[in-house]
Amino acid sequence: MEKGREGGTWLGVNKKGKFAALTNYLQPINRLNALGRGNLVTNFLTEDVDGLTYLKKVSSEGHLYNGFNLITADFK
Repeated sequence: MEKGREGGTWLGVNKKGKFAALTNYLQPINRLNALGRGNLVTNFLTEDVDGLTYLKKVSSEGHLYNGFNLITADFK
């Protein structure tokens, strides 16, 4: 874990049937001041929002992170 980026995860499922997985992808340059990507999974699992709405929000904020792929699902 990197200091200041604790508390995130790359894979998770909650009791309400929400699932999220995150993978990194390499970029020519990784920004040291980018936000931690592991919180993308944690936030989806704890927020009361559907997968598509969450992905649209993340898409508009994607420039704040280094490269990643994010998968969400609702198994209700």
